[in-house]
Amino acid sequence: MPNNVRLDNAAFDGMATEMALRQLGGADIKKMVGQQYQIDFPLKDGYKLRYVYTINTNNALFLQRLLPYPMRPEKFATQKELIKYIKDDVLQFTNAQNSKNFGLFVDTLNKMHELAFHAEDTFLNFNVDAARVQKLFDTLSGLLSGMEDTRSEAEKIDVKSAE
Repeated sequence: MPNNVRLDNAAFDGMATEMALRQLGGADIKKMVGQQYQIDFPLKDGYKLRYVYTINTNNALFLQRLLPYPMRPEKFATQKELIKYIKDDVLQFTNAQNSKNFGLFVDTLNKMHELAFHAEDTFLNFNVDAARVQKLFDTLSGLLSGMEDTRSEAEKIDVKSAE
């Protein structure tokens, strides 16, 4: 990935952003409805990063990663911020693919998103007993605590920021 990608703070320019994302390795950029764009970055072993970004009427940028697992939407004020975020994310995933656990990591995060989808579907469409909800809450609280323990016991990966 080139380090010479120009990041402007100028007003949003879709063509300039598209060109910068192509320089980062974006292989497939599609303009969707209105001011919405989808961009793919190929990774090793058939994986890819897929993002969708939207520009609202105030020129605010909203980004969501869809693949290899979804992330919550992020808001950016400038194209420079958006491009830097994507560049750093691509660097982190490129590095993460060096792990023997990458496939399991992706599968685990997809399972977590599947759980969130099923939880919402269940709670919106079924009258779930309070004791059952409490049991699920306690289980999830334990998982979060376990994740915090895992994080505190693991060695931090230092991937250089893409500036």
